Amino acid sequence: MYIQRMTMYPALNNGPELRELLRQQVENIHTTGKTATLTADVLNGHQGASLSMHIVHNTLEDWESFRRSGDASRLEILSKARTLVSRPIAIRLDEIVVRPSADIELPTPPFWSQRITGVRKLGKRQELRKFMEDQVARMTSLGRRTHLVSSLYGTEEPSYSMISFHQNMSDLDELRAYNQEDPEYAKAIAQLPELIAKPPIFELSEVLTTLRA
Repeated sequence: MYIQRMTMYPALNNGPELRELLRQQVENIHTTGKTATLTADVLNGHQGASLSMHIVHNTLEDWESFRRSGDASRLEILSKARTLVSRPIAIRLDEIVVRPSADIELPTPPFWSQRITGVRKLGKRQELRKFMEDQVARMTSLGRRTHLVSSLYGTEEPSYSMISFHQNMSDLDELRAYNQEDPEYAKAIAQLPELIAKPPIFELSEVLTTLRA
């Protein structure tokens, strides 16, 4: 499965209007049976707040078909959205390489999504993937709904990202406190500089809509 992410930076005073347009767009996408959601990106690694649509595709062919489809309502909303942003829309595509556990329920919107990205060092792809897979397993064992994605398109450097969902900020704070006291976690994290080309990138977003109709 694949996740298409479309990130938009609203121009001055256009945030509320853009947010409502994208909410409508997510609802339109839901009518096609696809999984999609809208997030407000609080910490995104760039200057300025942003809004992102996340759309799930079963195959690359599904993504290509969606990208080329000429649905009039969706194109009209996208055209309007382009007049409200301060920079070109950023599009990226990730492959889901570890799915979230079906035994852990998805939080109820609004909830929080934390994304931790590691850009791999040359020759360290397998080692970094194994490290990230182990961290996803650990998060799952702690009851957090977590998945792992690999970058395919829209990024300058190949990377893996661990994405976890949290009902509120208190849950995130609780997790951070637990990590600080866990010697095995500290031991694992100490290995990370050997696998990544730059410091990990942390992103935090508020998930505003349900993922399906």
